[in-house]
Amino acid sequence: MGLRYHNNTDLINGTMVTDIGIAHDKAPTSVALKWIIQNDVILSMETNNEDHLKSNIDLFDWTLTDDEMDTLSSATKPEGVPSYMCSDAVKEQTLIE
Repeated sequence: MGLRYHNNTDLINGTMVTDIGIAHDKAPTSVALKWIIQNDVILSMETNNEDHLKSNIDLFDWTLTDDEMDTLSSATKPEGVPSYMCSDAVKEQTLIE
């Protein structure tokens, strides 16, 4: 299974994940991945890039606060497309076989 992204780059490099990343000295993409992990979703990440590998391993050395988790879970940008995991309907739409 994989994720379909719906062209939603706000959760990858938008202001919200960027600001949270600054607070933790992390990249916006690390914030997005950490949010998914803290929602107990198992990720399988693959890379041949040593920097990306180090960043992926580093995901387990820090934690998002409850407020940050709530902020990320409430994201609805782009308009009309809820953030990943905010409803069962979206969960079913975003998972592909």
